[in-house]
Formats: sequence, C-alpha cells, structure tokens
Amino acid sequence: MREAVRLMQGGNEINWRLAAACAYIGAYQETHRVLDRMSPARSNQLMNRHEALVWRLRRHRSVEARMLAELLSSLRRLHDGAQYDFLTPFDRDQAVMLGTFMSQYREKLSAFERMQAPFT
Repeated sequence: MREAVRLMQGGNEINWRLAAACAYIGAYQETHRVLDRMSPARSNQLMNRHEALVWRLRRHRSVEARMLAELLSSLRRLHDGAQYDFLTPFDRDQAVMLGTFMSQYREKLSAFERMQAPFT
C-alpha cells in the first residue's frame, strides 16, 4: 500500500498507472489473507483467482462481505483500465481517487475482519 501511495505522488502517467496496479494487488492480497484466516479456500478450477476470491465474499451471508465483493470488483476494473487501456489517458486525479477508494476498502475490510463472521 505504501508503494501505491508513493507512486501516486509521482509526476507522470506511468507512476499513476502503477499506483493503480499496486492498490488493486494490495487489496486482493489483504482480502485473501483475511478470508483464509476465517475459512480455508476451496479450490475452484473454473474461475480465475480474482473471481474465486469475489465468489468467496459473495457466498458469505453478511451484507458487509457482499459489499466488499462489489468494491473489490470495482478496484479490479480500475486496475484493468490503468494497466491495459493505453488509448485512454490516466491522470493524477484518477490515481488519487483510486487511493481514496483503496483507503475506504481497507477500512471496510478491517471492520469485516473484526466482526469475524463465520462462513456457512
């Protein structure tokens, strides 16, 4: 996360795009860590890793977990735009917005982890 913030403060589009990648990857890894503590992962060969993680959140009964699933998917879309859509400019404002979004996501993930709601 610190790397994403440092890159966001850089002065060019490459840094801002890399900040978007770091923010999403950080969110993905933190979410994976939290879910693995709560419930061991079940292998799903039909989904990619992102889809499997979002699926694990969506199958949880809590509204908070489902909200995290939607937020993580949104972070993924922002990441994909920053990493693969080079025809569309990616400016500092987008990077700052992503940083704010990431901070909110981390707060919600921490609150969810503190709830320690069991999977069913």
